[in-house]
Amino acid sequence: MVRAFIVAVTLALAPVALAHGTGAEKGQHGGQVVMAGHDHLELVAKDGELTLYIRGEDNKPESAKGAVASATVLSQGKQEVIKLELQGDSILTGKGSFVVAKGMRVVVSLARPEHKPVTARFTPAD
Repeated sequence: MVRAFIVAVTLALAPVALAHGTGAEKGQHGGQVVMAGHDHLELVAKDGELTLYIRGEDNKPESAKGAVASATVLSQGKQEVIKLELQGDSILTGKGSFVVAKGMRVVVSLARPEHKPVTARFTPAD
């Protein structure tokens, strides 16, 4: 009886867990979405340009004011660290010399006032 209850609860909660950003789904702006702390981070990567959108658990934009963020981009055998700067209330952007290519990896580090620092890993071209 207890085993059946545990299985039922696990199956019932599975869609909730998947909804928290596995990295497989596309975001509102066409980028990859991952969960970092209590936020949904969406990264849009174009050649030489990154845009990071921050949304809360309620899927509403979260303030990025006072944020300190950077992205380490690994693409085509090269590594580049890009500073992300405020470009709107919940948007951070940065520019570099990288090319978006299959196998590309981006690690974003984000620290905001009154939030725990988070790190998120993206594979924007896969």
